[in-house]
Amino acid sequence: MSKRRLLKALPLLALAFTGAAAAPPATHYFSGHLSPLTVQGTVTDAIVVFTGAQNRIVHGYHLLEMGVAPRLYITGMDYQQPVVLAAGPADLPSINADNVTIDLRARNTIENARDTAIWVQENNITSLTLVTSDAHMNRAFFELRRLLPPSITIYAEALEAPPRDQGLYSEENKLTCRLYETFIGVPFCYPLEDTAQTLQLS
Repeated sequence: MSKRRLLKALPLLALAFTGAAAAPPATHYFSGHLSPLTVQGTVTDAIVVFTGAQNRIVHGYHLLEMGVAPRLYITGMDYQQPVVLAAGPADLPSINADNVTIDLRARNTIENARDTAIWVQENNITSLTLVTSDAHMNRAFFELRRLLPPSITIYAEALEAPPRDQGLYSEENKLTCRLYETFIGVPFCYPLEDTAQTLQLS
């Protein structure tokens, strides 16, 4: 790294070290928001899919077909899944489109959780099955759990998949950043990521 780039990165690095030091108390504070229940055949009011890779949408439709829940909510713009899935996979012709809600506005996990929380409360959902990858599950659960009242139960349906990001952008680092950011009430995680990419620190 050049000296000029290093000087520009100093505030970013200082913030990162401060966040690392404060991560333990933040993790303790949100400890109840980091332990999703496993599904194991539990019937819930709705299935919620946070889109991404690893066929999450297809799995959500299969859970609907299996009767895990009577409703399916898909959130996020997933560029890796064909739009035809809005009507359900071809091998599941019994899917009723009226039981599927697709919201493509969310651009990240925070917005996935925000839009889901709104839909859940508008539709009087009291329990849900959250579908995403195993690497992403803890962060997805944290974002959703903190927005919903304790009376709404969240079960995890984590799909085994390799992590999509490594190093600076790993799921562990992203979750740690969000814990600290939420703890202090000052948003900086996404600006931090943008700055790191601009400085080519990843």
